[in-house]
Amino acid sequence: MVGYSDMIIENGRLKGAPLPEGIIDIFSLEPASGRESAFVFYDKDNPDNKICHVGITWQRGRTEVTYGTESPYRKKGFMQEALDAFLKWFAANTSENKIWGLPNGTNREESKHILEKCGFIYYGKVEENDSCSWYVYDICSQ
Repeated sequence: MVGYSDMIIENGRLKGAPLPEGIIDIFSLEPASGRESAFVFYDKDNPDNKICHVGITWQRGRTEVTYGTESPYRKKGFMQEALDAFLKWFAANTSENKIWGLPNGTNREESKHILEKCGFIYYGKVEENDSCSWYVYDICSQ
């Protein structure tokens, strides 16, 4: 599996990111390509085949991880490998100390399992939707 990204980090922030008052929102800018800020992982033997993506978004006052796996590659360990690699990159290249996960969609149980295997811990129910739960990855405790 190989990964590509169009994110540019400089001094712990996306290149050119302003310093918002009260909180460092390093992921508020769109990359130059206009796509979401993400790493996309491809099959190394067939680079036209996307395996999965791991990205970041700033929503609900938190830095959140987003991720998804293409159907033919599910339940084969690719997402755990990709998320582990992303979390190591994130810890080394940003000044954030927490990243949040919010498993949702039709594969919610699989998403929870992946987050837990990658070191996220259960935090609590989502205020506006009690069928969803927050998970948090504390970079300082890793």
